[in-house]
Amino acid sequence: MFAAARTMRLSSQDGGRRESPKIPHTPPSPEDAAARAPSEATAAQILETLAEVRTYLATEIVRNTNEVKLEILVVGARTAALELRLESTAVSHNAAVAQINRLTSRLALMESTLDDLGNRSRRNNVRLRGLPEQEGEGPQAAVATAIFKPLLPEVPEHLWHIERAHRALRAKWGDNQHPREVIVEWRQVRAEPLLARDQRRVLGGYFLPGMAPRREIP
Repeated sequence: MFAAARTMRLSSQDGGRRESPKIPHTPPSPEDAAARAPSEATAAQILETLAEVRTYLATEIVRNTNEVKLEILVVGARTAALELRLESTAVSHNAAVAQINRLTSRLALMESTLDDLGNRSRRNNVRLRGLPEQEGEGPQAAVATAIFKPLLPEVPEHLWHIERAHRALRAKWGDNQHPREVIVEWRQVRAEPLLARDQRRVLGGYFLPGMAPRREIP
């Protein structure tokens, strides 16, 4: 007994380590092995989860595809409506352009007519009133010359050239009480002021044409 105690003291003085007691190894129980290793039930659950994920993804893909198709249909309908409106606008634009062209043509015609009226007012036109219709059946230029030549003796013979002489363009009356005027146009002679001067000499006053009744200014 004393020897054993001495041996223990010597070993502690020499710095030796004490050996740890050995724990006996016990094999795992069947419950622990079942908890650590994957069982057949757990694999089936994984497959079921994967199937659910696959179904979910397929459903989402179909839903998103349908939404995209619906949006494409809506965009197509809007595009068709825009094309229809564009076609209607083009038709209205063409109609407006045609109307503008017609108005432009009418405006040009009105300007031409107005210019012609202005030119007519500056022409050497004289209206001869009171000449019976049967007197104008022959050459009206000769009749006008025979009437105006005694009134204008100062006009040289070579200037007595009448451009045209015709009845006024209006309906002919049945009786001879309202004969149409004879419009006479000279080419080189301004007969109107000469006739007005001759009229003032004969009447002793001024006759203002275009005013009714006749107004005499002494």
